[in-house]
Amino acid sequence: MNFNFGRGSKITPVKSVAGEIEVSPDKSISHRALILASLAKGQSVIKNMLEAEDCLNTLNTIKKSGINVKKEKSGDIIIEGNGRRGYRKPGRKL
Repeated sequence: MNFNFGRGSKITPVKSVAGEIEVSPDKSISHRALILASLAKGQSVIKNMLEAEDCLNTLNTIKKSGINVKKEKSGDIIIEGNGRRGYRKPGRKL
């Protein structure tokens, strides 16, 4: 399926996306990056995550839901996502 927004603009679906963007630490972006990385298949690296309490709670919830998470000495967060069905039921309430 292709989407055409006029004036020659066309969006064509792709099977994968790869790239890198750099933004300053932000709570909303940190939450979204953690959630999207956990839903993606494969390894994602999150750099410069805001380490606010609620962002760390999101990170811990992802860990407790069966997603592999590693924090590097550099502060980078490595998430091994298993796709949208990669979560497992936690052993206790989150």
